[in-house]
This record gives sequence, C-alpha cells and structure tokens, in this order.
Amino acid sequence: MNSEPQRTASNPFVNLWQQWRQAMQGESAAWLFVLKAMLSMYIACGLAMALELPSPSMAMLTVLVVMNQQSGMIMAKSFYRIIGTLIGGVAAVTIVALFPQQPMLMLAAIAIWSGVCAAGALMNRGFRGYTFVLAGYTVAMITLPVVNHPAAIFEVAINRLVEVMLGLGVTTLIFDGLFPKQMAAGVKQMARNNRDYLIAEVAAGLAGNSGTPQQLHMESSGKAATLDDQLSNAVFEGPWLSSISRPLRRSNHYFMQSITRLQALRRLQQRLLQQLPNAHQTLQQYLTPVSERLQDSNDQQLIADLQQMQSRLQEQLQQADETASSQLTPTVEIQFAEQYSAEEQQAIATGLALLQQLLKALIRCLHTFELAENYLTDKQPDARYTRFSRVYDPVMILIALVRTTVITFSVGMLWILSGWSSGATGMFIVLALTMMLAPLPNPLAAVKFAVAGHTLAPFIALICFTTLPSLTSYPMLIVGTAPFLMAMLYVVTRPPLIGFGIPLNFGFMVALNIGHTVSLDYGYFFNEMVAAIIGVSMAGIGFALFPGVHGTAGQRRRFQQMLDQSIGMVVHQPLAGLPEQLESRNRDITLLLASQLEAGSTAAQQFMRRSLLTQEACYVLHSLRQQLQSGSLAETEIAQLQQLIGWVGDYWQDGFVKAEGHQRIDASLALLYQNLTSDQQPLATEKRQLRDHLYLLADVLDELQASQQPHQTSKPSDSSGPDLSAKATSRENALAC
Repeated sequence: MNSEPQRTASNPFVNLWQQWRQAMQGESAAWLFVLKAMLSMYIACGLAMALELPSPSMAMLTVLVVMNQQSGMIMAKSFYRIIGTLIGGVAAVTIVALFPQQPMLMLAAIAIWSGVCAAGALMNRGFRGYTFVLAGYTVAMITLPVVNHPAAIFEVAINRLVEVMLGLGVTTLIFDGLFPKQMAAGVKQMARNNRDYLIAEVAAGLAGNSGTPQQLHMESSGKAATLDDQLSNAVFEGPWLSSISRPLRRSNHYFMQSITRLQALRRLQQRLLQQLPNAHQTLQQYLTPVSERLQDSNDQQLIADLQQMQSRLQEQLQQADETASSQLTPTVEIQFAEQYSAEEQQAIATGLALLQQLLKALIRCLHTFELAENYLTDKQPDARYTRFSRVYDPVMILIALVRTTVITFSVGMLWILSGWSSGATGMFIVLALTMMLAPLPNPLAAVKFAVAGHTLAPFIALICFTTLPSLTSYPMLIVGTAPFLMAMLYVVTRPPLIGFGIPLNFGFMVALNIGHTVSLDYGYFFNEMVAAIIGVSMAGIGFALFPGVHGTAGQRRRFQQMLDQSIGMVVHQPLAGLPEQLESRNRDITLLLASQLEAGSTAAQQFMRRSLLTQEACYVLHSLRQQLQSGSLAETEIAQLQQLIGWVGDYWQDGFVKAEGHQRIDASLALLYQNLTSDQQPLATEKRQLRDHLYLLADVLDELQASQQPHQTSKPSDSSGPDLSAKATSRENALAC
C-alpha cells in the first residue's frame, strides 16, 4: 500500500518541484514584477518592429530603465524621462548643427554637456535629478551614430524619441493595468508607522527610557526624508494620494518639530538628573502622566486627552506666573521661594514650557495626519504647502562635473584616434554609466557592482546569441530569450543585488541588440562585446581616479559650515516659512554626511552632537525672534534681545561660539534677564516665555563651551551627549542677577 508514496518520494522530478514550490513561497510579488517587465519588453519590441523603427532594442531598454514595482513610481519616472529625452534631443541636434564637420569640437561639447548634466543630477535628487541623467546620455545616444553622417541627426533624434515613448507607454499601461501595485497603501502605511514611531519615542523620552539623542536624530531624519521622497511622486499616483499629499507633508513637518522639542526636553532632563536631582524629580512628576497616556496610541480620544493636558498645563503655568507658589500636581505642592533655588525654579519652569511646546507640536502632527487618513479635504485649515529643503556638497558637484567631462572626452579621443567602429558603443556605456552613478551617495562602491554586471552580461548574451539563428519568428525569439530575461529580472527583485542586477540586464540587452533581422556576424558581436567590457572598465577607472570626497575632513568642515549657515538664516531671514525650511534642511545635512561616515565613528558622533545643538539653537532663536514681533516687550527689552540674537549669529562659527562672543552673549543674557525680573512682580505669559527661551539658549551655549575646549583631542563619550556637568557659565551669570 505504501509503494505509491515511496515512488513519489523517490521521484527526483517530484522532489525538485516540491523544493521549488517551498523556495518560492512568498515570492508572488517578485514574480509578478518579472512577468510585467517581460511582457512590457516583448510588447514594446513587437510594436517597434511592426512600426519598422530602426532600433527595437531601444524600446526594450526603456522598459528596463523605468520598471518599478510601484505603478506611481513608473509614471513619475516616465514623466521625467520624457522631459530628459526631449531636452537631450534638442541638445543633440544643436551640438551637431554647430559642429557638423568638427569631431573634436563636437566631442568637447558632448563632454561638457554631460558634465553639466551630471552636476545637475547631484543638485536635484530623486526623479528630478533623473531628468538630468537622461538629458546627458540621450545626447550620446543620438549623436554618436551620426558622427560621420550629421545630416541624419533629425531622423535619428525622431526615431529615438518615438522608441523611448513607445517603451514608456507600454510599460505604464502594463504596470498600471495588470495587477497594479499602487503607492497609496504604502505611503499611508509609512505615515502610520511614522506616527506610531513618534508616539513611542515621545512616551519613552518623557519616561526617561529613550535611546541616545544621536540615534533618535538619525532615525527620525531618515523617516521624515523617506516619506517626503514618496510624497514627491504623489501627483502621478492619482487624485486620492495627490490630494492628501499636502496634509501629509504638513504632518511630516510637525513630526520633525515634535522630535526637536523632545530632544531639547530630554537634554534638559539629563542635565537636571546630574546637577539638580530635586528639580528633575519634580519635572518628572509632570512628564509621567503624559508618557503613560501615550502608551495607548490607538485610542480615538488621544488627541482630545492631549489637548486637555495641554490646557491644564497652560493654566498651571499662568498660575505660576501670578503667584509665588503653584500646585504642580494634585498631591505635591512646591513652594518655589522656600524649597528651590533660582536655578531649580527656572529649570522646572523651562521644562514645563518645553513640555507644552512638545504637546502642541504632537497634537498638530496627529491632527493633520488624521485629516489626511480620513480624506477630509474640506477640513484642512492648516494643510499649507510644506517643502522639504535639500542641500548638496558643492565640491561633490564640481568633482562630478569634472569626472564626467574628462572621462567622456578621454574615451572619445581614444575612439577617434583608434578609428575602431565599435568604439561608439564603449563611449556610450562609459557616459551612461558615469551619468547614472554620479547622483549616488557613494558611487565608488556602486561602480564595482555595475562593472561586474556589465562584464558578465555579454558572456550570457553570447550563449543566447548562438541560438538566435534558429529563432525564425518573433514568438520563437520570445521563447529563446525569455529564460535568460526571467532569471536576470528576478535578480533585480533582490534588494542586496539590485545594483548588480540592473547593469546585468542592461548589458545583456545592449550586447544582444535585437533588431528586425537576426545577425550572424560573430565578428561584430565580439567587437561590441569587447567594447562594452572596455567601456564599463573605463568608467570604473574614472571613478577610481576621481573618487570623490566621501567622509573626508574637508567634507565634514563644509557640512558644518552648512549648519552654521542655518544659524545665520534663523537670525537674518524672514520668519515666514523659516521653521519648515530649517527643520528639514538641518536633517538633510545630517543624513547626507551620515551616509559618508562610518557609523559609530568619532567623526560621526562629533558631527551628530553638533547637529543636535544647532537644531536646538535654531528652535530657540526662532522663538526669540517671534517674541520680538509679539508686541509685548518694552523698547529696551527689544533692543537688548535684538543685540543678543545678532551676537549669536555673528560669533557662531565652525560649530562653536568664539570666546569673546561668549563674554558678550553672557553679559547680554544677564542684563536682559535682570530687566525681566527687576521689578519683583509676576511675569506676564509672554515675558515668562522669553525667560524660558533665554534659559534654553544659555543652556545650549554652555554645552557648546563645554565641548569647545577638548573637541580636537577628546574621545567620544559612550553617553548620549557631552559632559553636562561642566559649569553653566551663561545660565549662572543670568540667574545671579
């Protein structure tokens, strides 16, 4: 009775099939992507042949360029590819028209144009940068085939444009029409994850259980930037995601703002724990109820409860301004004048003010997210357009420009001097690969995978090429090439191998060069094969000769200067839209440099520490400037505050404040603080807020001063920040008055 199961178990084909099914479990999305990519490529190629376009393989290459598992991403990429192709086509026609019989000048123009486009790709990240990439190598794609026949430039340009448009149209229809995978669900889930992350971090931070400020800064910056990148393509997804893009961007700003307030409060908690334990214990009594309430983040009453807590906190702060004592908690009455020193009184008041600001930002974040999630387009009073500011390293831009220009011109010169007919293929691969890798954070690491993929691809194509003579019809061509494409496209679905898989597919299609007729010229194939390998090797050599400045001391210094510029911006620029710009700008600076440095290194920790202090200083200085415009200060106080803000902007250099600047700022802080408290009367709410912000500013300057002396030789601490036990010069000078 067991003979049949035994035969089944011993059948190697059955075993192989079962093993294959087990291995492929959970791979439906990957294989659906492979199916749609292959279907798009073969339909585009078939239509190109039916329309008798000269290069059907160009339509197939276009599919490889724009394919993506997200339908909205394909439409966005297609849109920018069309723009880039049109710009590149116009540039190609112009260059050939200017230098029809002057190959050296034509080559120089192509090289300079490519360098400028490479620089533009670095200055405009995402699909906008992709427009520059396309505009760069489209020129080579159009001009190189007509170097010896310039009169054919218009015909070639039109043919290339039609082939590209055909590939884009087919890819968009297939990926968006056949089991589309929309961005909406992913973006919405990403926003939910950011919301849950924020609530969890605030709850842990208020309870004193959060991780290091550096870790929080990096993680939150990455989450905010990633969500903004996804929302940049929302307009191509459809009306639903496009309509909620604005409130989600606004919620993303409040997400960053809440993290900044939390970081300031956590740093204050840490200092009080080390220096003023009684004040820390009192402040913690206020923070704990909020932390406990945030534990149940799925409660529909969360926003209402947080608003109620904020209202009670505001009332208690007003009572503290009006009387010498205040009922801080239902069971603990604190007599400020008798039990606490001036330093402790001010620390508690500042902590409560920070908690209030944190609750305000958190409530706004949750509210705008709720509006977006519920699709309430008619109830979005605070859904103003919010732009995530980006920065770039000017030296990296210059290196990309010079690298692309020099490599392109050098390879072109070798081609012209050698007279090698296949040299155009090598030059195109050099240019295309250099352009595509230029915008990457670390192109030197990526070029290794690209070289490996492009080098292996011609050998795989050679195996397929030997079978082409037997493929006498288009269906037979599909049958003969499908196994190769299926395997190579599956490699693209593996995240660790995508940098290898895409060049592998590109190299395969370029080497195969599918046309209207089957080529039997092995000499031509081997020439093109060698040209492709030489071209990708030359691109690798170019990146080795111009490796960039990743993680160097000079780059760290430039990014520190960018942070210093943020201080100048908050001091001098108009306030409208400034918080959004600074919050995102400082985080983008942090992310860019962090991608260039080794995680956990001394340089990374030092820069992260400076970035956190700069972020907090920007917050405080912006708050002080807002109070200047509130109309609640006397003329003398306005003049003193303007002078203080100006001095901070003047003396904040290289991530620190100059020694003579500390002296002037200390004196200005002390004088302004003395004027606020000289009449011994309860402070109005606005002046109490000014006092709290002055205390925070003094705290930031104290930490800067503490880290300024040993910063060149000190080793990074294992704690969450610099040593907070240093003497608080600015704060003590102010409170001593």
